[in-house]
Amino acid sequence: MAAESSAGIKSTQGLMIGRGTLINNLYILQVPADPSSNFCGSLHDDALLWHQRLGHPSQAKLQHLSGILHLSKAAASDHCCICPLAKGNF
Repeated sequence: MAAESSAGIKSTQGLMIGRGTLINNLYILQVPADPSSNFCGSLHDDALLWHQRLGHPSQAKLQHLSGILHLSKAAASDHCCICPLAKGNF
C-alpha cells in the first residue's frame, strides 16, 4: 500500500489556507464547496468591456457580434481611449 503525501499551502502572512494530497505526482487541493463562487454574472452587458476583451475590434465587427453577445447599442469604440492611440489618430 502506497503512503499518501500531503503538503500545506500558506498565505503570505503564514496562515494555513489549504492542503493538497499527492496523487500521481500531482497535488490535489481539497477545498470546501462554496456555492457563491460557482457563478459570477452581471445584468449589465457593456459594449466597451467586450470591445476590450476581444482585442479592440472595429465598431462594425462588434456590431456583427452584438446579436451573439447581447450587447447594448452603445458605441464601444467611441469611448475607447486606446484605439485612437493605436491607430495614430491623436
